[in-house]
Amino acid sequence: MKTCKICGIQKSFNQFAKNSPSKNGIGPYCLDCNRERGRKRYRDNKEFLKEQQRQYRINNYDTRINVERKSRSKNKEKNRPTKNERQLRRAKAVKEKTYLILEKEIRKLYSDPCFICGSKENQSIDHIIPVSRGGNHSIGNMITLCRSCNSSKNARLMVEWYKAKSQ
Repeated sequence: MKTCKICGIQKSFNQFAKNSPSKNGIGPYCLDCNRERGRKRYRDNKEFLKEQQRQYRINNYDTRINVERKSRSKNKEKNRPTKNERQLRRAKAVKEKTYLILEKEIRKLYSDPCFICGSKENQSIDHIIPVSRGGNHSIGNMITLCRSCNSSKNARLMVEWYKAKSQ
């Protein structure tokens, strides 16, 4: 057990921040007080710290890029199976719920104005119930949206999208 120098509460060692220069490797402040000290320091010096970070990013651009590239190449195999598995699951779900859509039906969809704003510019086709949420890839589940409406709707249902837009 150890007593925190800020709050004065006696806590177990695992509730204290680590500090390698100290004799026992444990800092004088508990994790909660240490976290609050960091937040206070950030609040008091926010502009200075942001400028310092910005200067570091500018001065060490090449180093940062190399570190990010090494990290991506090092972790590529670790993340790839998850990505592939996700893609396979989605492809299987789409394949099971895909129906033949005629070119005539696609042309009709593209000739309609945006379902939401009425624009005839930058048309795209969207699923009313997104495929990622269990919707079918069929003509009955498709509407015409302009690209801006489509990207703001994302993978939400129309009701969810309207609700989010009205708030």
